[in-house]
Amino acid sequence: MNSQPSTEQSIGRKTPSVISPSDRDKMQPLRYWQNRYERYLESVGRKETRRRYARAIERFLGKYPDKVYGHQFLRPIINDYVESRLAEGASVATVRLEMSAIRGLFQFALDMGAADVMFNPAKNVKVRKVASRSADSASKTAAWNDLQTNSAK
Repeated sequence: MNSQPSTEQSIGRKTPSVISPSDRDKMQPLRYWQNRYERYLESVGRKETRRRYARAIERFLGKYPDKVYGHQFLRPIINDYVESRLAEGASVATVRLEMSAIRGLFQFALDMGAADVMFNPAKNVKVRKVASRSADSASKTAAWNDLQTNSAK
C-alpha cells in the first residue's frame, strides 16, 4: 500500500457563496460598484448623506470618463482631483466630504472582493488649504484695509 495520502480526498461540502467564483474573478466597472455602494448607503445611512455621496462620486467619475475600472484610479489621479477641485474654488470642507465618499466607494469595492481593486487609492489622502489661496486672501484683506484707511481720510 501507498503511505502517501491521496490528493483527491473529500474535504466535505462547500459552503455556497453569494457571488459565484466566476463572477468574483471577473472585473466589474467602477459604476457597478458605485450602484452597489449607493444601495448599501440607502440601507444603512441617512438619506441626505446618500445624496451627497452620490453627487460627489458622480462628479469624481465624470471627471475621468476614460477610466472605467477601479485599478485605473491610482493615488496621483486622486491627488489631481483634490487639487483641481480646490483650484475650481470648492471649499476644503466640500472636498473633504467628496474624498470621504470616494474613499468609501473604494473601500466598499475592496471589502466586497472586487477583482480589480487591490487597495484603496483614496486612503490617507489629505485635503489642506492651498497656500496661494491664503496669500490671495491676505492681499484682499490688505486692499480692504487700504480702502478703509483712504476713505477715513
